[in-house]
Amino acid sequence: DIIQLPYSVFDQRFDEYLPILKNKGVDVHARSVFLRGMCFFDLNNLVGEYKSARGAIERLRELSRDYKVSLGSLCLCFVLLNNFIDKVIIGVDSEEQLTEDLDSVSHLSDVRDIIDRLKSLKLNSADPILAYSWK
Repeated sequence: DIIQLPYSVFDQRFDEYLPILKNKGVDVHARSVFLRGMCFFDLNNLVGEYKSARGAIERLRELSRDYKVSLGSLCLCFVLLNNFIDKVIIGVDSEEQLTEDLDSVSHLSDVRDIIDRLKSLKLNSADPILAYSWK
């Protein structure tokens, strides 16, 4: 049995169900790790459903600068470090992007050290994380 669900630094709404799924022997595959690339958006151009995410994006960027770990590495390693996630599904637009994503794994220990700070970036507003609210 397999379930695929969205999971990211910003979208942690399924956290409470992950141990239950694992106990039932269900493989959990995470998608939407970069939440439509939201962490890479130009903050000056945040509109609509993304406005409520501005503070969390700013804090993620501060962590990236302070710990010298790319935004992509923070997002991907955050999901990879969750013991209840079995597989991570990502999309790429180029070979270069795939290489960058694969290189992100080298930062697992760096991200492990700040995992609690990343968990605090969970968004409570549904607008930026739920696809049906996207325009």
